[in-house]
Amino acid sequence: MSDDLDDIQAIFFEECAEGLATAEEGLSAMADGDASADVIAGVFRAVHSIKGGAGAFGHEALQSFSHRFENVLDEVRGGKIPASSDVCRTMLLAFDVLSDHVAAAQGQADIPEDAAILAELEKLLDDKGAAASSAAQAPAEAAPADDGGTDEFGFSPVTVDLDDLDSDPFGFEPVTVAIEDLDAPAPTWTVRFAPSREAMANGGEPLLVIRELERLGAEISAVETDTLPPLRDLDPEGAYFAWTVSVPASVEKTVIEECFDFVAPDSVVEIAQEAPAPAAPAADDGPAPDGPEAIADTDAPAPEAEAEAESDAEAAKDEPEAEIKPKAVEKAAPAEAKIAEVVQNIRVDVSKLDMLLNLVGELVIRNSILSDRLSSADQQRVELPELARLTREIQDNVMSLRAQPIRQAFSRVPRMLRELCVSTSKDVALEMSGETTEVDKSVIEKIGEPLTHMIRNAVDHGIESAEERVAKGKPAQGMVHLSAEQKGARIFLRVADDGRGIDRERVFAKAVEKGIISADATLSDDEIDNLICAPGFSTAETISSISGRGVGMDVVRSNVEALGGRVEISSVPGKGTTFTMVLPLTLAILDGMVVRLAGQRYVVPLANVVETVQPESDQVRPVANSSEVIDLRGTYVPVKRLSDLFNLHPGARDNPQDCVVIIVETDAGHVGLMVDTIEDRREVVIKSLDQNLYPIRGLGGATILGDGSIALILDIDALVASPSSSNKFALKGIAA
Repeated sequence: MSDDLDDIQAIFFEECAEGLATAEEGLSAMADGDASADVIAGVFRAVHSIKGGAGAFGHEALQSFSHRFENVLDEVRGGKIPASSDVCRTMLLAFDVLSDHVAAAQGQADIPEDAAILAELEKLLDDKGAAASSAAQAPAEAAPADDGGTDEFGFSPVTVDLDDLDSDPFGFEPVTVAIEDLDAPAPTWTVRFAPSREAMANGGEPLLVIRELERLGAEISAVETDTLPPLRDLDPEGAYFAWTVSVPASVEKTVIEECFDFVAPDSVVEIAQEAPAPAAPAADDGPAPDGPEAIADTDAPAPEAEAEAESDAEAAKDEPEAEIKPKAVEKAAPAEAKIAEVVQNIRVDVSKLDMLLNLVGELVIRNSILSDRLSSADQQRVELPELARLTREIQDNVMSLRAQPIRQAFSRVPRMLRELCVSTSKDVALEMSGETTEVDKSVIEKIGEPLTHMIRNAVDHGIESAEERVAKGKPAQGMVHLSAEQKGARIFLRVADDGRGIDRERVFAKAVEKGIISADATLSDDEIDNLICAPGFSTAETISSISGRGVGMDVVRSNVEALGGRVEISSVPGKGTTFTMVLPLTLAILDGMVVRLAGQRYVVPLANVVETVQPESDQVRPVANSSEVIDLRGTYVPVKRLSDLFNLHPGARDNPQDCVVIIVETDAGHVGLMVDTIEDRREVVIKSLDQNLYPIRGLGGATILGDGSIALILDIDALVASPSSSNKFALKGIAA
């Protein structure tokens, strides 16, 4: 039983992480001015779910804090506390403490000191009417004084002639309202809860749910014990009771439903609200009015409606009693005439998905081996193409299980940027795009720290002060653009600012001062820009909580390279800087073109290939600096010899007519890659180099071909963008 409880508690902590992410996103939206009912309700539900689970597992400190945090959110949700900037600031601070409480419940930290923030929350609850009263007085103070004088609150008396109440200029007559109608009781919620045997067998405690309802003001009206067997037949894990509870009408149905978040889905949960009995009709004092009074009574059913209701009632007598549905199924509204679909989720260990993904990769490799060994007729006979298609579909589905939208990594940026603006006294706006781009779960988990350092670097070093920006003719408000996109088997994350750009003279001088380079070194602009990623490098004059220790961009580069990716820096002085993290998918199957070069085979991703050309005489022409271009229908495209890039046979200049030029599309435009020959086109499995060897710029991974040999997969963008001084790669011993 202990292992089962540990598993359930692990699920609770996973849901806590999801709830904290939802709450932070919602609180950030509120701080930005989006205080819509849906946003506030989302934050409330997240905190409420954390509180409920904390109580179930005995985390008293977490439960107590989340309960008091929830009280404030409930008042904000009800409109009793305005979602002002000060209120949002306090709730964001409370969120930080809530996160610390969750970490403490997991045993990852000590229980945080929360007395100060609890005092702030209590102050919000105590002062909730202050803003409303001041707002109500504002119109009164602005009203003109009346000749009749005003009272101590500034209100002027209004004189009303009782004779004017008999009629108005539009012909409407007064309508009499019975006092009894005003005293009619509001309908209450009736909740019937019967836990299932599965819930009891898994250690569920139904009384915790009942106590949660009682905190909402509910009262137990009945307890059903009809199914309770004799003591000798009693099953300790059986479920024999059902509770009927009355909940005040002021409680929203969604709040009641949240009390059952951790209840097994096959338990019975019925929530109904019956309208109060209609009041007895008043005595008939005269004929029915034929004027406006007749229009006022809109609740009276028409004769046709009465007849239809009677027909429905007669038909209902012949219908069987309604079946009690489990909690996971909700009754659709009569007007919709639809049955809500049941969405079922199952939590799976990520390691199991990794294993499944690797097995799919092995299937692709075996399919490649069969393709090499079987003739075309035999391949059709054993339906090898169909096997390849099914394998690809399995792989796509498994990859989708691990893929998550990158907005989870982006969600922390708005709040972090606001805090940076406060600490640096700068006004910086944020633009985000590509939040729905799906990336592997492992990538999301590991890009948080690099993303944080790049945002800090952009605000602290890149964006100028408002005065400096205005003096340069720029808007006073700076801009940071965060974007994500997928290209083939790569994810591109960019952080761009419109600040001052990289001061290359200062960077060079600092690098010389710190002994990173020699004073007589000759570096290109790209190489100088990349110096900011050197360990210990910083241009900050003073050390602050934001920067100055020279570990930020170094951490970015090391973390990204550990993922098998790379960092690219592009800067224009006076215009801004763009940092790009290029990250690979952990494992993927891609369509590739197998090419041969100096006796070795490589794979060019088909996603980059535009066309292939067998050069004719003089179609490839040399230009300055030993470069070459190809005349492609009147347009000159630069050509790079892969043999030169990889230093496979230096000095040899093969005749272009004996080679093939592959025109590829890159971020820099179209480029021609010259190879010896093209062998095949096939699906290949990407195997990470950093896990088996070490990251190599220009290579996106490796794959196993059908004959068992290894082929390196080219990273076209990195290969083409590499500075000439770093284009030489010694690959001997890596590929055979």
